[in-house]
Amino acid sequence: MKLSFSDSNKQLTGFGKMVVFASFTVFVLGVATLLAWGIPTYGAWAKQTQVDAAMSAEVTRALGTAKANRLVADSLKGQGEYLRYLWIQRLSEDDKTIMYIPTDGAYPMFDSAWIEPGAACGD
Repeated sequence: MKLSFSDSNKQLTGFGKMVVFASFTVFVLGVATLLAWGIPTYGAWAKQTQVDAAMSAEVTRALGTAKANRLVADSLKGQGEYLRYLWIQRLSEDDKTIMYIPTDGAYPMFDSAWIEPGAACGD
């Protein structure tokens, strides 16, 4: 026997309608529960993945910088005269004024007793 939707004698009874409605309700509640749990969980997972990627990139960048600094430091050992020469050459290229403040250890010396009163700077 072939069933079709046009058969008028194949209608659902009251109990059958209730079973279909209950099944549909359980399905909708299940999907809603899955979404209510899944969306925040996915958001937290995605955020953690993004943070992990950023941290990994930062660590990689820091390791690269440390390696570059080590290479530069190793290549400059015993190069004090050359570095002073480069510094002096750089001073002549800039229009900026560089002031040297004599220090006693790590503290600037502010003793100005050797400057004549009323003398202008640069005289």
